[in-house]
Amino acid sequence: DDTLALQGLRTGLSGTYTLDPNLAPSASNFTSFSLLSQQLSNYGICGPTTVNVAAGVYSNPLELSDVVGLDATNTLTIDGGDSSTTIVSVTTPDFAALTLSNVDYVTVKNMTFEYVGTAGSGVIVANANHNTVSNCIVNVDATSTGSGIYAISVSGSSSSHTTGAIAHYNTFSNNVIRGGYYGIRVYGSTATPVIGTKVLNNEFRDQYYYGAYFYYGDSTEVIGNDIDMIARGNVNADGMYMYYTPNFKFNENKIAALDYGAYIYDFSKLFVQTRRNEVINNMIYSDNDYGLYMYYIDSTDIYHNTIVSNSSTVPALQIYSSTTIVIGNYDIRNNIMYSNGSFAVRTNIADGFMSMMDHNAYYTSGNTLLSMNSTTYANLQAYVSANANFNANSFQGAPQFVNYPTDLHVISGVVSNTGDNTVGVMTDIDGDVRPAAGATAVDMGADEFSPPALEIGLTSLQSPVSACDLTNAENVTIEILNSGQNAATNFTVGFSVNGGAFVTATIAGPLASSATQTYTFTQTANLSAVGPHTVKAFVNLPGDNIQTNDTIFASIVNTASSSNPSLETFDVLTDGATDFSPINWTPTNAGAFDWRAETGSTSSSSTGPSAPRNGVGAYIYSEASSGTTGDTIYLESTCIDVTPVNGANSSTRVDYWYHMYGQSIIALGLDIDSAGQWINIDTIIGQQQTANTDTFRLRSLDLSAYQGLGITTFRFWTIKGSSFYGDVAIDDFRVYDTVGVNLAMDSIVSPTSNCGLSAS
Repeated sequence: DDTLALQGLRTGLSGTYTLDPNLAPSASNFTSFSLLSQQLSNYGICGPTTVNVAAGVYSNPLELSDVVGLDATNTLTIDGGDSSTTIVSVTTPDFAALTLSNVDYVTVKNMTFEYVGTAGSGVIVANANHNTVSNCIVNVDATSTGSGIYAISVSGSSSSHTTGAIAHYNTFSNNVIRGGYYGIRVYGSTATPVIGTKVLNNEFRDQYYYGAYFYYGDSTEVIGNDIDMIARGNVNADGMYMYYTPNFKFNENKIAALDYGAYIYDFSKLFVQTRRNEVINNMIYSDNDYGLYMYYIDSTDIYHNTIVSNSSTVPALQIYSSTTIVIGNYDIRNNIMYSNGSFAVRTNIADGFMSMMDHNAYYTSGNTLLSMNSTTYANLQAYVSANANFNANSFQGAPQFVNYPTDLHVISGVVSNTGDNTVGVMTDIDGDVRPAAGATAVDMGADEFSPPALEIGLTSLQSPVSACDLTNAENVTIEILNSGQNAATNFTVGFSVNGGAFVTATIAGPLASSATQTYTFTQTANLSAVGPHTVKAFVNLPGDNIQTNDTIFASIVNTASSSNPSLETFDVLTDGATDFSPINWTPTNAGAFDWRAETGSTSSSSTGPSAPRNGVGAYIYSEASSGTTGDTIYLESTCIDVTPVNGANSSTRVDYWYHMYGQSIIALGLDIDSAGQWINIDTIIGQQQTANTDTFRLRSLDLSAYQGLGITTFRFWTIKGSSFYGDVAIDDFRVYDTVGVNLAMDSIVSPTSNCGLSAS
């Protein structure tokens, strides 16, 4: 036993190698990924190493695990040369096409990683640090709605999607990421955040629920990505979702989503904030929810963003906190905040959380521009009058986008050359230099541009609008914006109805640069036929070569009003319906917190009724399983005549039946439209029933104070509570007259004059 022999010793890899199954195996060529992985696991790395992978389709995964010798100097690079021709495609029982497990300082680039299945990922990273996946295509299922398929997973395990990842300073850059429930999910733990993740310049497509998702992190950087969450049609799909991750950089991203554009939340403050958060140069569009939602986020620079919400009920930008979680040191400058009906900005805390808020452009198509510290302001002037510390150089107005909502680059002179240079952001989302050539100041928003000399467009078709009992002589009114540098003169405007001949007019002008003009045609539109009408309007200026904003189409619906008495049972609606057009009622929802029709019990236990009021037909209820606490949804009735019909002594009433079972119910309200202003006529607070089998209750209201309105509409509303126990139901909505009775004294029958009358 005096001698020990070791056989098969060799040094680890160092230098350049190939992986080509068409060549003979040799000391410098591997013929499969499994052989490469085996060599790396057995012998490790002794110097900087590159493996060039030949083009082809590989059915075995690339698994890199427990490679010794890797460090910042002795790195490993796997290079496929061209991601369109070097393809790794795997399915079960493999869990991922690329696995990085317990390895550091690895770069994998120029390859396609494809996972075919419903429980796995294209790329999974576990217990691995300082790695890079770049210039790759990552493909997973783009049709499945299951939550088990991720394009990229940063996990606590290499064989499953778990929490507790220990994977720091990993970079995912310049990739095309397709499909999956998540485009990328990075999930640390309350004890150990995932530090330094960088997601840079990637293209996210066809994810079902989340484009980029981060939970328990620190110093995460999400920069230069294009995230499109529209194509799959999921109304709950979010662009970027970030929880408990301070010190983040969220810059230069283009996001389009049906639900949240970007959602950032940090209630627990688990990890120390050591630098200011950044939200800079983003173009964010949400179709039915918040553009940017920030909850309990501290010390943030919000510069040069274009934030748009197409929702009529939730704002473009919302910043919320509470008295128990103090936030501050916000700097909000050079942004465009655009809402299609709700607030441009909403906060629920005192304005002192902002150190600066100026040089911003605000717009809403609704009636109220801002809600600051829960106080509403109809316009910017009203807010500045109440708080002169902010927005001295901001303005209210509609920026002209190249093509709303698909292209939020701007062509409007109103935001050009109006920003604050001192924020120091010297390039825009496209890399263009700020300020633009010839300009002295930067532009507001994410896009830096030079307005053309001649450019006018239509910003809105102000009238007609959908209403009841439209006539054959409705006014047509348009708003025109001059986004060019020169005044506009002698331009043509016109409109047509239902594809008919255009009515045209010439406006002499001049319309000054950055100015708007409202124009009403002398000829009216015939919209008397009940049903939808298409109104097309245009503007034409010779020399204006930007035509994307020259035309507006609007669908105008003429609805026949309901006479008094009127009864709506909702029974024609089908189970689960969210489209109430068969009864001409209109819901305004907040994402997945919505109004629905139901014929039996609601989808959640311990809330809602078990059946309609009479046991048959349908009712309408608010589905509270999703949505954000505090959101309000509305349900507007068809037009109803509240004029009394039974004589001068009669009065109009409204009855409805309600069911409010659920511990998280906040309120149910009923408003009436008075000359365009909603007036609350009834509010019921909190839970009213104690079981879903409890009967509906009747609410009966006197409308005598409003019967002079004639034809009007009603609007129910309810507020999202803290849980799904909040399904509020209504049934059998009725407007009717009480019959007036005129009583008069005819005669006194008793007593009569007589002898012997008594004291009683």
